This record gives sequence, C-alpha cells and structure tokens, in this order.
Amino acid sequence: QSGQDQSIVLAALGNDSGDYSVDFSYKMVVHDIIGGQIDAFNGTSSIPAAGMRYILFTGIASNAINIGTINFEITDTVWVAPTETPQYNLSLNNVGTYISQNGGYINGTVTNEATSSANNIDLLAILHDFSGKIVGASVANVGDLPALGKTAFKITLPVMDTRTANSIDKSKTEVSYEVIKD
Repeated sequence: QSGQDQSIVLAALGNDSGDYSVDFSYKMVVHDIIGGQIDAFNGTSSIPAAGMRYILFTGIASNAINIGTINFEITDTVWVAPTETPQYNLSLNNVGTYISQNGGYINGTVTNEATSSANNIDLLAILHDFSGKIVGASVANVGDLPALGKTAFKITLPVMDTRTANSIDKSKTEVSYEVIKD
C-alpha cells in the first residue's frame, strides 16, 4: 500500500511449533529498484505457539513502484516453554470499519479479561478486498490496560486511492493485538 510517496510493508510470520512460543529480533532493509537502500527497521517481537504475527512497517520514504527488494532477517531466537509464556486474554468488541478516500478508521473496544495487567498494547488492523487479498493495514498503540480493564480504540487508516477504498470488504477487517515487551 502506498500514498503520497510513502509506502507500508506488512510482514506475516508464523510459528510452526505447537509447543513453544518464540521471541526474536528482526531487521528489515528496503532497497530501491537499482539496489540502493531506502530504509531499515529493527525491532523485537514474539509469536505464540502455533501462532502467527503480522509486523507493520510504515512511513517508508518511497512510492511502492520504486521498491525493488526487501530483506528480512530474524536473529536472537529464544524458544519459550508454555509455563514461561505470559498469557494475555484480550478481547476486541464492537469493531467497526469506516472507509473514505481520506483514509478512514477502525474503532471498537479492547478488554483485558485477565487478572493481571497488559502493558504497551499495539492493535493491528488489516483490510481485505472482496476477493480476500490484503489491500491495507494500520497500527495504533492503546497503552496499558489494568486487570479486567476496558478502553475504546481508534486505528487511523492512511489516505487511499478511490479504487482501493471501493474494493474494501469491511466485513473482512481483521484486528489483532500484540503486547509489546520492553
């Protein structure tokens, strides 16, 4: 997805282990069509056992047509036994998708169903077209939620062209969460 000479990249990562979650570091380097580096991102994340994680990179300083290759490297993997993995129990409710050429937003509520707090929560929204293809994504941080706490959220969507805006199937919007480790 791109707009106004900026692009986003959505990386989908899976964990085939049904027994262990995995913590890891990553580095992504974006190159233009002639091989020059456009941007680089570093970070850490985790994937639950038999789970999937989407990582969104925003604000890449290039129109998508000028992006050549993207190198994604995972390092420092640590396999974590279930007894050592924090168990978060967040629910997303009343999720609504509102689209316009000026972008739009996704809103709803997030509730912490657990008896312990969840700190530094990112919510990731993924938009699909009527055929199921991913056509956009955005992320918002909702901060911390105390045990049994609830808060409203709003994920702002970037400006999109008319064709993309009209192709979005609002019923297929996905919203997932990640509790960001310090």
